[in-house]
Parts: sequence; structure tokens; C-alpha cells
Amino acid sequence: MADPELLARLDRIALLLVALLAVELLELLNVNALFLLLVGGAVFVFGFAYLWGRSVVGVLSGEGVR
Repeated sequence: MADPELLARLDRIALLLVALLAVELLELLNVNALFLLLVGGAVFVFGFAYLWGRSVVGVLSGEGVR
């Protein structure tokens, strides 16, 4: 079996490399940081509203309530 500490360290290294690649890709595409922040905020708000709406509809319809 692989060592769990080694796997955790490799996961962190992989995440850092992916983050570095994403930053380099954004610089290559010349993406404006403000635009990226606005899009990220819109996705967050939409996702929160979607999940909250699903939970409210689920409670009102009796799903998951016993």
C-alpha cells in the first residue's frame, strides 16, 4: 500500500501545478481579472440560488422529511 502522507503530499503538489497552469492560461488568453471575478460571482450566486431552491422545493414537497 502507498503511504497516506506521501499521497497527500503528491495531491498538494498536483493541485499547485494545476493552479499554476490555470494562471498561466489566463495570462496567455489575456483575461481581465475583473471579468473573471464577475463571472465567478455570478456562478456562485446562481449555484447558491439553485441549491437553495432545490432544498426549499424538496422540503415543501415532503422529500427527505420523515
